[in-house]
Amino acid sequence: MMKITKLPLSISILSLLAVLSSVQASETITNCTQVIKADGTDIDSTPGNRNTGLPIEDDEACVKLLVPFDYGDAPDTPYPSLAASNGARHQLGTGVFLGSCVDSDPGVMAGGGALGGMATKDDTSVDTPAYGACTNGDDEDGVTLGALEVGASGVAVGVVANAACRLNAWIDWNGDGSWTGPAEKVFSNVQLTPGANQLSVDVPPFAVVGESYARFRCSSLGDDGITGEAADGEVEDYQVSISKTAKTPVSLGNYIWLDGNQDGQQTKGEFGLVDAVVTLLKADGTVARDLDNLVVAAQTIDATGAYKFTNLPEGDYIVKVMPPAGYLVSSGGADADTDTSDTDNNCVANNSGAQTLPVTLTAGTEPDTDGDDANSNLTVDCGFYLAKTPLHSIGNQVWVDDGAGVSSNANNGKRDAGEAPVMDGVQVELRDNTGKVLQTASTANGFYLFSGLAAGDYQVCLTAANFTAKSLLLGYTASTNGNETDANLNVDNNDNGSDTTASGLCSSLVTLADDEPTKEAPTASGIAGDDGAGTEDNRSNLSVDFGVVPPKVAPSSVSVGDLIWTDGDADGVRDTDELGLMGATVSLLTATGSVAKDLDGKDVAAQVTGADGKYLFTHLAAGDYQITVQQPTGYFLSLGGLDVDEDTNNSDSNCLLDKTGLAKTPIFSLAEGTEPDLLIDGDGTNSNLSVDCGFYPSMKIGDTVWEDKDADGVQDAGEPGLSGAVVSLTGADGISTVSDVTGQPVNSVTTGTDGKYQFTNLIPGTYTVNVKPSAGYHLSPGGADPDTNTSNADSNCKAVEGGFQTPSFKIMSLDGKTGVLNNAIDCGFYRSVGLGNRLWIDLDADGKQDPGEPGVAKATVTLVDVNGKPVTDIYGKVVQPQITGANGDYFFGNLREGDYVLQVTPPTGFTLTQGGSDPNDNVLNDSNGITKSDGTVSSLPIKLIWGSEPTSDGDNDPSTNLTIGFGFIAPEGSLQIPTLSQWGLGILSMLLTGLAFWRRRKI
Repeated sequence: MMKITKLPLSISILSLLAVLSSVQASETITNCTQVIKADGTDIDSTPGNRNTGLPIEDDEACVKLLVPFDYGDAPDTPYPSLAASNGARHQLGTGVFLGSCVDSDPGVMAGGGALGGMATKDDTSVDTPAYGACTNGDDEDGVTLGALEVGASGVAVGVVANAACRLNAWIDWNGDGSWTGPAEKVFSNVQLTPGANQLSVDVPPFAVVGESYARFRCSSLGDDGITGEAADGEVEDYQVSISKTAKTPVSLGNYIWLDGNQDGQQTKGEFGLVDAVVTLLKADGTVARDLDNLVVAAQTIDATGAYKFTNLPEGDYIVKVMPPAGYLVSSGGADADTDTSDTDNNCVANNSGAQTLPVTLTAGTEPDTDGDDANSNLTVDCGFYLAKTPLHSIGNQVWVDDGAGVSSNANNGKRDAGEAPVMDGVQVELRDNTGKVLQTASTANGFYLFSGLAAGDYQVCLTAANFTAKSLLLGYTASTNGNETDANLNVDNNDNGSDTTASGLCSSLVTLADDEPTKEAPTASGIAGDDGAGTEDNRSNLSVDFGVVPPKVAPSSVSVGDLIWTDGDADGVRDTDELGLMGATVSLLTATGSVAKDLDGKDVAAQVTGADGKYLFTHLAAGDYQITVQQPTGYFLSLGGLDVDEDTNNSDSNCLLDKTGLAKTPIFSLAEGTEPDLLIDGDGTNSNLSVDCGFYPSMKIGDTVWEDKDADGVQDAGEPGLSGAVVSLTGADGISTVSDVTGQPVNSVTTGTDGKYQFTNLIPGTYTVNVKPSAGYHLSPGGADPDTNTSNADSNCKAVEGGFQTPSFKIMSLDGKTGVLNNAIDCGFYRSVGLGNRLWIDLDADGKQDPGEPGVAKATVTLVDVNGKPVTDIYGKVVQPQITGANGDYFFGNLREGDYVLQVTPPTGFTLTQGGSDPNDNVLNDSNGITKSDGTVSSLPIKLIWGSEPTSDGDNDPSTNLTIGFGFIAPEGSLQIPTLSQWGLGILSMLLTGLAFWRRRKI
């Protein structure tokens, strides 16, 4: 093809080349210039000037140039590659190309030859012009493709671009010789950057296995199509291979059979269902494809009944079966994934035949007991039977409408729980719409059935003969309340019969069709909706029932009673030594709370218990009742509330409190012949003598917290109560809080001047008493268990961590009386006292302790009682003698109140100074020593009373006497006269001694 372009004569060759991009690829471009005079008039050129063989005017000059293009090289049949097919082509010369090089394709210019299927080989020579480094004549080197397996995702595609360009590409997935199919354009205007570009494609599951072709085009502007020209860039065509997936094939199949007995199981003699068509679907209902992406063809069953679908990818499938006309699927529908039986029916009916639930196929996990390997499931079977002309049935039950012990339910026209069927052998007739008897039946367990019926109108009757002399229903009458006049309403378990036995009890006409009620119950077979004759549930009406009322029989008398007792230990169990509770008012009520009536219709009067606590209500009708008890004042309900009907224990408490605080049993039933027998409650089975209620009396605990003056653990006459002690009550563990009979916490109390305490309104049980005395008190000896030691003069407390506490003890009422008081829980406490001062050298022998007079060191001071016997401290330890230090001080602490004597053994040569003052005069600086007849030094008796000791002795403590000093005269020559500085030191020593006494007292 030639294109003629007229240009000014002054245009240069470079300018000419600059406009080459506007011309068609692989075309010869001829540029002609018209020559004119300077004034614009025409002038002719020399004839034949630059004659190119083209027709030119005599005043034109022309130049012919060849523009180079790169073409696609897929086979031009069927792909558009040649110029004649408007093949894809890119003008060269701009430096935009794929791979290492691009060269021109003169062989595919207009009039050029075919490519001959050499898509990846280009032409065989490096044609000029070429761009890049073409070494072997093949410029199809810009794209590399990974393995194209059917269904593969993310297959790598590498594209090398010499310069930035936009990529468009196509792969012929279905191999139809066109790149216009679904998903066949794989890249659209993808921007490439210079160098390697990593992309990917997804191989569709419908890709066809085999050889195919791909086309890749990249240009600066993009938007390139399968055909046509691009101003720059390159087109590269590739022959590609699409292969099957490497996945392990799985398979599915087995047997479509004629289920002659319709049991959903393959049995001997049953054969394949010829001409049934089996189709394999994916779980979403679409047609399945195999690993070659081919549609899995449907299979038609032959006499063997076998089918099998192979070469399948793993996944979820549905087997759909279209049986021949007139066949229906058998019962079954088992899930083939969970039920690996090879003989049952896995199909259920659908709108167009039958199909299985989704079946999951996974390589290596399928059943290997079905005759193949673990990659195949050959247990998916479907059974069908030839449908018969549909038949119908009608029936159900005749029952005794007596209320089953609930009088309000008797003769109500409804089948209530517990109501029994009539005896076997009651005669039932089936009549047509004219009254003609068609069939007869006898009841069995009350059930009757008429089957094998055509659709139509029928009537069911209990014959009149059933109610005549010597017949099964003699004396019975029709159930007359709640009649359903129209049996076609399909309400189950109610009376559909008429009311006159003389003419038989008949239903209204019942129309049998294909819309009968389903899942009726009960049925003779025990399966809801099953008539036992094989009739389909929707064609069987099992709701036509008849209620009959038995003859009235004088009811047997039932009774209830037993014991209201004093539960002395409040444990809800009657112990052998616990007595009846006198004065309790016992009432019998109905289940609804009204006063019960006896068999004569009279109100059952309340009863007041005597000393034995017994009550008994007799001459009662069977039914539901409850007992209420109003106990005497001061008594409270024990643990219990057990169900009378379920618990026949004759020693527990059956009452509980209602919202009003009234003791009441749960509702219980009395029925003839069903009550506890002689071995349980002492009577027959028409009386329940196990309905008992226990009540406990309130209790008290107390007595005294006293000041044990002599700390002997015994409350002596004249020893006062200890005021200000905080007394609390805890449980058996000594920690948990307790509540009184009203449920309120038992609060602690503080003793008054008499030391008394008391806790009232207590529940019988096990307790501990805790005592916290005022500061300074110590626990007296004792800790006796109040349960085993009932003395009212001993101390029951013992020391525990954090305080003082009695052992746990139990309180209960052995005689059943309320307000019982345990007044033997006492605790004694005492306070410690101390005494001391110092032994000093009386320098001036005046019997007075003067400032600066030094102490007597290494003297022995012993504390004894007035009889000279050793004494013990408040902890029971013997008080040991003390050796004086350099200051001569001593101190005895933690002593009991009482009378004491100090004995002093001074160092050798020391003699007692004058004095011998009464040690109880509380004088701080006198000498209290006397010389006894045996030459020993001691004090007169010293009385120590807590709170009465001097507070001016340096420690401000009324429990210590720090005024008991002893003065001695040192042997001659054993003592130097103090210097002035020594006098000062002596005064300082005395001050330190006083401070030491004060500190020792605090310790």
